[in-house]
Amino acid sequence: MVDAERFWAHAASVYDDGIDYVFGNSMRQILLDALKRESNLGRTVEFGCGTGYYTSLLAEMSGSVVATDIAEEMLE
Repeated sequence: MVDAERFWAHAASVYDDGIDYVFGNSMRQILLDALKRESNLGRTVEFGCGTGYYTSLLAEMSGSVVATDIAEEMLE
């Protein structure tokens, strides 16, 4: 396991709490506003999806989403 993968694997259990603490709802709203300006998103690929915090937004706004992350623990 490489260092980055190990780091994110350990961060998986507290990731969502941390992202809420750091960004609050502002980043989520910025992404939502940006996606609303786009049309015909079709199929979306999200690299570094973490626990899927933003994946649900992408799924709502596009035809389908393929999401991946370096740390398998993030996807559980």
